[in-house]
Amino acid sequence: MKKIIFVSLIVSLLILAGCMQSKLPSGKMADNFTDVEDLIKASPMIVSCTVTSSPDEFTYKEVEFANVSIEVDNIFRDEHKILKKKDELSILQTKIYEEPALKKGEELVLFIEPYIGPVTEDAYVIKGAYLGQFKLDKDKIIPINYEKGTRQMSISNEKVKETSISKLIKSIDKNKYTKEKVKTKDELKKEIENEENLIKKNNN
Repeated sequence: MKKIIFVSLIVSLLILAGCMQSKLPSGKMADNFTDVEDLIKASPMIVSCTVTSSPDEFTYKEVEFANVSIEVDNIFRDEHKILKKKDELSILQTKIYEEPALKKGEELVLFIEPYIGPVTEDAYVIKGAYLGQFKLDKDKIIPINYEKGTRQMSISNEKVKETSISKLIKSIDKNKYTKEKVKTKDELKKEIENEENLIKKNNN
């Protein structure tokens, strides 16, 4: 099934001094959610899953990417009505500081959307990079950190370090998906060209 949603992570490789220890470039994110409710509204798909493969790394136009396989355990939202339990999905990740690599064996809750672009086919991307990754610990979800310290999330204007699956489900039910404006082929083509130009510019 062809997807019509463009990747939400704009790759602009800007090497930051504070990121040098990570040995990864930093990326400029188009999505920067301030609370879980905004993330929920922007995510057409929300699943719990198990990472079933190590990253399959590759380079496209001098930018490093990785495909990682996950198995869907539970489906909390599927606006496209295409997911089933036990489905094997390919997650496309950009190797940047703000997007921690998924690790084989991890149990996670991911906020995802189908990817369309020049890099790969039949893949999904995580909304907001690290913002859309949560570690699953029994009946709790905990934000994934991309730097030292514990990242807190905001739920109903309350800062918390973790929350329960049941509270997340209630929030998903309450905060309906806000469908993005469907882009035309010409608009998608232009965005792809802009992304590639950013990559070229920041690698010069």
